[in-house]
Amino acid sequence: MTLLKPGKLHELAEGITKTQIQILALEEVRWPGKGHINKIDYLFYYSETKENTGQAGTGSLRMKKVQKYIINFELHNESLCKIRV
Repeated sequence: MTLLKPGKLHELAEGITKTQIQILALEEVRWPGKGHINKIDYLFYYSETKENTGQAGTGSLRMKKVQKYIINFELHNESLCKIRV
C-alpha cells in the first residue's frame, strides 16, 4: 500500500485500531516535505526529500494513548527517523 493515494492514511489508521499495534514505522510514505497530522485517535509524522516527490519517505503512525510514553522523535531524512520510548 502506498500513502500517496488520497484516503490511504485514514485506511491504514482504521486498520491498526482493530489490532494491538500502538506504534507503526512506515517506509515509502511518498509525501512531500516534513510534517505531522494530528487526528483524534492518532498522530502521523512524515519526512521526504524535496528533490524526489512521490518517492521514498519515512514516517511514524502512533496511537494517541501511547503519546505520553514518547520521549523524543526525530525525522532525519527520507530514510531515517528515530523514536525514543
